[in-house]
Amino acid sequence: KRGKRRKNNKINIPTYANSVDTLEGLAQTMTAAVKQIKLEARDMKAEKDQLLKDKSEAEAYLRDARKINKNINKMLVRAQQVVSMAYLEKQRFEQQAMDLQNTLSLTREHEQEDAKSKMAYIDERVKEVNRKLAQLRSKEEDLKEAERAFQVKVAAFDISMENRKQQLMENSSESKQIEKGAVDKWEQIPSSFFCPITYEVMKDPVMTSDGYSYERKAIESWIKKSRMSPQTGLPLAHRKVVANMSLRNSIQEFLKDRPSVLKQIQQE
Repeated sequence: KRGKRRKNNKINIPTYANSVDTLEGLAQTMTAAVKQIKLEARDMKAEKDQLLKDKSEAEAYLRDARKINKNINKMLVRAQQVVSMAYLEKQRFEQQAMDLQNTLSLTREHEQEDAKSKMAYIDERVKEVNRKLAQLRSKEEDLKEAERAFQVKVAAFDISMENRKQQLMENSSESKQIEKGAVDKWEQIPSSFFCPITYEVMKDPVMTSDGYSYERKAIESWIKKSRMSPQTGLPLAHRKVVANMSLRNSIQEFLKDRPSVLKQIQQE
């Protein structure tokens, strides 16, 4: 496209006369060409920046995909081991059935009836093994989902514990006194004012692609470690966050009417 643009904007330099008009026209043409070159340079820089950004996002997606693929491979290896054991047991039962069939030709009528009952028992066991195989396949999918959810919970716990640890270190040098009636006021704070990650009243709420609001620092730290939503456990459509000004104004208005609660939050 850039090559085509340069071709379409080819400079036509007049080849006639050496008059003053010709020189002025040539100057205007050169000025227009310089402007056009600057515009093309700006477009090329913008395109380069966008390509670098896309490359960075693609690399992040690739890293996440490799981690997920590694975990899935581990699960598949375990599942394959279980399936292999089940198939071996099935083959053993089938071999026993074949041996019994060979024996039937050499036994008497009552022995044949006994063999048939054993065959029926083996068939039931084979059916049971098949049912277990189906259950194992179903549990394999459940394990994958549980592992994803567990990773999300672990990441949330790590962030929460890190925030609590930092808070305890900051407050270890002084003792705090809670004002009379402050506990009741805390209980009156709407749950939507609390960050789902830090469990604290948000100061700078932002919204992610999952439609939930979080404290900016907490969710930015979260996104660096995982692409999963802290609330739903599903992958986020993108990693961009948008300031939730409506929620921020609501929190500020709420705390403005409750100075004791605001003071407690500032102290913490």
